[in-house]
Formats: sequence, structure tokens, C-alpha cells
Amino acid sequence: MGEALKNYKIIIFVWILFLSTISIYSQYSSSLKESALITSSSGTSAKTGGICFRTDDNINSEYFYELAEIFDNYNSLYNTDFHLSLALNLGSSEFDTVTYQDSIIGLQQMGHEIMDHTPNHRTNYFTTKFDTNSYLSAGEPIDGVDHLVGEKVCLEFSAVDTLNSVRNGICSIKGDSVTGSFSSFDYFDDIYLYFPSLDTLVFINNFYENKTLIIIEDLWEDEINLGVHNDIKYFNLTRSQANLTTEAIKVLGNETIKLANLYGMQAPTAWVQPGGRHPVFAKEELKAALGGDLNYVCGASFEDEQSLKVFNEYDPNDDKKFGIQWEDFNEDFTSQSLDDLKTQISNNIAKHKVRVGHNHFYTLGTTGFETRADYNEKVDSLLSWCRVNDILVKTYSEWANILYNQTPDPYEDIFPPLNVNLDNFTDSLNTDGVPDGYYERTHSSHGVLETEVGAPSTGDYCFSIGSWNSRIFLIQELGGIEKGENEFKIWTKGGTNDEIEVIVSFPENSISSITYEFPADTPDWTEYDLSQSLNSNKDLIIDDSVSVITIEVKSTSNFSGTIKVSGMYLAKKIPTISADIKILLEGTYDTTGVMSSNDTLLSVIPTTQPFTGSPWSYSGDESVSSFPNDIVDWVLVELRSDTSSASISARKAGFVKTDGSIINTDGTEISFEIEEGEYYVVIYHRNHLSAMSASKVNFQ
Repeated sequence: MGEALKNYKIIIFVWILFLSTISIYSQYSSSLKESALITSSSGTSAKTGGICFRTDDNINSEYFYELAEIFDNYNSLYNTDFHLSLALNLGSSEFDTVTYQDSIIGLQQMGHEIMDHTPNHRTNYFTTKFDTNSYLSAGEPIDGVDHLVGEKVCLEFSAVDTLNSVRNGICSIKGDSVTGSFSSFDYFDDIYLYFPSLDTLVFINNFYENKTLIIIEDLWEDEINLGVHNDIKYFNLTRSQANLTTEAIKVLGNETIKLANLYGMQAPTAWVQPGGRHPVFAKEELKAALGGDLNYVCGASFEDEQSLKVFNEYDPNDDKKFGIQWEDFNEDFTSQSLDDLKTQISNNIAKHKVRVGHNHFYTLGTTGFETRADYNEKVDSLLSWCRVNDILVKTYSEWANILYNQTPDPYEDIFPPLNVNLDNFTDSLNTDGVPDGYYERTHSSHGVLETEVGAPSTGDYCFSIGSWNSRIFLIQELGGIEKGENEFKIWTKGGTNDEIEVIVSFPENSISSITYEFPADTPDWTEYDLSQSLNSNKDLIIDDSVSVITIEVKSTSNFSGTIKVSGMYLAKKIPTISADIKILLEGTYDTTGVMSSNDTLLSVIPTTQPFTGSPWSYSGDESVSSFPNDIVDWVLVELRSDTSSASISARKAGFVKTDGSIINTDGTEISFEIEEGEYYVVIYHRNHLSAMSASKVNFQ
């Protein structure tokens, strides 16, 4: 958004009111000023989570179409926008036939996403379908390519860093055999050995003789002979510690783009790490290699620190979009029933998260996995449930854009509502279910969800508890939290001396939890905000490093027998924004550039704002017992989101001073508690025509 409007003048006929200058600034605490504001020319979006269906690896295209047609059936019958994401290997043999190529193109035309799963389901090399000379320059391998073996393009590894190696030891080598003690090695992850005396990094093909013998190959899984070496030192590196160069990852990604162009497909914009015993990439590596000229917008790395897939996630390096992994739910597992899936999904959506499913067609029908028919039926049932409950089903690239590129509405209440329960979960302690996003009761002393006429939450829902020092409710890892200062509100009722605690904790890091204390001692519902906390904690400042918070509400003092809570609210605190607005009233304007004021004029100015009647119908309670210095009269300042009178966002009465500045009744600059944004400014005076700014003014 642009800078605040300055040196601005409006001239209106007959009795003229001049709107001369507007300067805007926000009265934030210094800690909030330090938080960077996210702006977007397209405005803000809702913090609405959802799900993604992902299937990996090439298979009979008929299987893909059986699944895709389930999605398309909902799209055609109910005008939904359901699509799935398929991670495929475009260099594998299935794509050798035009029929298979055309079938995948057809899936793209239906709106489904084809993602890059590397050409041959590995990262250390690929077999090219193009002229191998394109990987040479002046007879030498291009940047990112180590060497060629026929049509096999062997990618370049980075220099070895042994500082963080898993372990080191002593071994002996004879040709491709290494002997020593390797019992602690993990077959799938601890796959590389580096010999510093030979300056050679090798791949562990397999273990033998109770892990006392290793057969090695070169990094591209070709035979190797290192000769004979006794008692030499080795370092053991994992899949994530033996890295490719940035240029090598570019070559790998570009190969898939070339293949897509060859087949007449749309080039993928999402990259998915294939499983297997070869290098795995970190999200920052993917961003550096693929996020520029190659136009990849997201990916799924295998590193330990995956993206949380929540709105407002801490993302200092802008690379979380390349760490979107799957298996948040497993619709392909027989152990996860349809009801289990609904509970997982609905709970996470209520906490402003995106969840990604899981499927390999080749595992369907094996032990622990649904048959293909049962899998498709389960997906169909999930999509039906999603349609009925307006749950978003989008692709990897779509969710990456929503989560990491768009600006979520900072003033959206992120507290899960009590009246939403989309799943069928019940048990002996939760006979009426659990609101989505809330942790179930695990003890009979915990709070019970009930309805009471007049309770502040939608549907008259509230939590009730009759136990002292017990949990009323718990929300774990709530997403969508805003950085900087937040506003929390809660309604309570109870008896004499009753109190509750609200405990906010930060599960991602070492930030200390914050406890607030509120009364629950009135027979009628009473609302409290953070400023009314009974202890010294009066605000909630969220550090930039925080992505999720946990909130627990407990009864502390309980003498009445029952405490009830309802109407919880949590969002960015609406700031008080001051506006340096100057106007000139023609009736009191003199030739010196200011307006006149005298005792006679003051004697006819009311002490209470005079805009209650028509045409203003303003109900504000502004009043004074004595006037600030140098005032001329009352004015009414109005902020609008557009030019129509139906778009009023804020109104406030204040005084105009002789120099034209507009002030609050306490003598400070006119100010508004209002959401940051751009507004038209309208000023009313009882005896002059009103004036509106010709364009929006940035209040920030």
C-alpha cells in the first residue's frame, strides 16, 4: 500500500470546508513496530485450511483415471474445485509410449497437478532421452554434471563436510570391500563413507556378515576398485549430508522440464523428493536451485524440519513452500478408518492448517493397505464429506500459494468456534463429541461442552466445570497466530471468588509460557480482555519465530460449584491509528491562514458532540467538561472502505482547532481503533458542506 496522503486539498462550493492535509501514523508499542508488515496488492485472504490428496510414482494410467474421475464427478455435479496431485517420474519407461503421455496430458487438462518426482526416481543420476552432447561444453561436462556413462548423466556432488558426520571409525579396504564394525549403521540413511586419506566419497551398496563387511560403489552406483588399504579412517554420512551442487539440482529439475516439453505437457511447478538410498535435499537447496529460472513454486523435501503448513508460519528464508511433506493422514492405511480421517482433518482445519494425504498405488492390496477398490471408495466418501462441509481440496501448488504467498486477514478471529464439529468422534468421556480443534476430555474432572441460552458463542455453546484446579479446555498447536500484539477475549460466569487461568505456551521453541488470570465470579455472562487480567500479564506479544501456540484454560479458585466459559476470541490487536488531518472552515477563516475563536463562539458550542440527529445519526458519547485550547467547533470524521455511505468503517467526533488540526476531546490528535488499510476520509460540520478525500488514505 502507498504512503499516507499529504498536502491534500478539497474545494467545495457555497459554504466551503477545506480538507488540507492528512498524515497517518499508528500508536503501536515499539515491539510491534519491529514486526514487519506483510502487504499485498490483492488484499487479504481468510485463514481457511483444507487438504491435499497426493499419489506418488508411475503406475497404470487407468488407476490414475479411476481416482481422477471421482474428483471430476464432484466438480461436474456440484461445481466443486477438487483436484489431486500426482508425483511422477517423466523419464521412466512408462512415458516411452504416446498413449501413456497422452493419458497424463489428459489428467492435466482435467485440472489435476503433475509434479516432478525426478526423471528416474532418484537424485544422484538420471538416464536421458536427449542427445548426450547437450550435457557437454567443449567436450567437458556442463556445470552440475560430473560425468556421463552412455546415456546415464551422473550429477555433481558438493565437497564433503565431515564436521557433522554421523560417526567415524577405522576400517580396511580391498577393492570394493570394506571391513570393520558397522553394527550401528542404518541401512536406509547411513549410506555414504568418506575416506579422507583417499579424498574419496563412496556409496554403501549393502552390508554383509553381521555388518562387518560392506560392498561399496561409486556415488552413481557403478563398480569401484579402491585398491588395498589397511586401518584407514572413515567418516559416515547420511543421505542428507552428501549433497549435490546447486547446479546439479538445476540439471535434475531441467531434465523433467525438457521431458514435459517433449511430451507436450505443462511443465511441473512442484518438486517431490523420491524415497530411496540417494541424496535428499533440504528446502533451502530446492529453493536455490529450482525456485528461480526453472519456475518451481513449491516442493517436498525430506529434511527433519518440515513445514508446518499453517497460516502465518515462521518463514525467515522464504523456503517453507519447499518443505511441504505428506502423510498427515493416510487414507490408504486400513488402520485409519473413514471416521479417523474425518477427526484428523477437521481438527487440523479448525486450527488453520493444511493436511496432505498419502498413496502409492503399488502398495494397495498389500498387508496394512486398502485394496484399490476400497481406497477409491474411501476417497469418494471423504470428498463427499468435504463437499457437504465446504472443506477445500487443492493441489500442492495451490496450497503453497495460499499459505506462503498470500496475505491472511490479520483481524480474523482464529479461535476455533464451539458450534463446529464435523467428525463423528465420541467416547465415554465425550458422549456429545468434541468441537473441532479442541482436545478431547481425558478425565472426568475436565470441562464439559454444553448449551445454555444466552451463552456468547454461536449456538449458545459453552464449557462448564465443577472441579477445582482442572482443565476446562485445551487447544494444541493452534495456527494462524499473528506476530506482534494480539487481543484475546473470553466470557465467564460463576460464583463469588471464582477465577480461571488462561495459559498460552509455545511448543516450537523455548519461549516461556504466559499465564493470565480472569474473574469468573458473576452470575451473568461477563466479557474480559487481556487488560483485565488479574495478574501482571496484560498483553500477548507473539514473537516472529512463533508459528503455533497452545492454549489451556483451567479453573483455579472455584467455590460456587460451577464455572462456565464461552465466546473466546483471538486476533491481531486492532491498533489505535492517529491522523494528522487539517481542515479550514470558511465561516471562521481569516486572511492569516487560520480560523478565529473567541469566548462568544465558545459559548454556543455544546459540551457534548452535536451529531446525534439527522443527517448524521451518530451515537458516540464524546463530551467534555471544559474545552481544549484554541478550538473552533465540533466536527465528525468518518472513514469509509469505498465512497458509498454504506461502507463506513469508523466514525468519531472531535474538535477542529484554529490552525485547522482535528483533535480528540482530550486534546490529542484524532485517532481511531481500526484495522490497517486504506480508507476514504469524510469530514462533517454542522454548518458547512461535507468533504471527502478524492482517493483513499493509507492508515497504517
